[in-house]
Amino acid sequence: MKCTLTIVAFTAAFGLAQFAQAAEEMEEYTAPEAEKTVLESRTDLASGADLEARVIKFTLPADHKGGRHYHTGDLFVYVEKGELTVFLESGEKTVKAGEAFYEIPGQTMHAENMSADEEVELIVFQVGKKGEPLMVKAD
Repeated sequence: MKCTLTIVAFTAAFGLAQFAQAAEEMEEYTAPEAEKTVLESRTDLASGADLEARVIKFTLPADHKGGRHYHTGDLFVYVEKGELTVFLESGEKTVKAGEAFYEIPGQTMHAENMSADEEVELIVFQVGKKGEPLMVKAD
């Protein structure tokens, strides 16, 4: 029984450490006022020995302007609430609540909540190589 409790405690602590690490990575590239909730962190995928997936919910305040960055893996964004304006190398697009879009790995972009009074809630789904960051700051 003591051994089982030790294993459970270790597993719980390891899981919390992974969530904390993912949140720290995000903080560097996202405005501190953006609320982040890690829903799934670095889950190994059975379909690829070197692949992992992440699912993260963001709440962006009114007038939020994200920094220029790119993603290292395939990324899908689903907007739950509000409107998100995305600035890509190929142009600008607005994504409304109930819509989703795909971001190509390595494509430099930034996003903004253009509303002066409404938050944007979105869920990010990314699949990429194990150990790579969710996003990388672009200069």
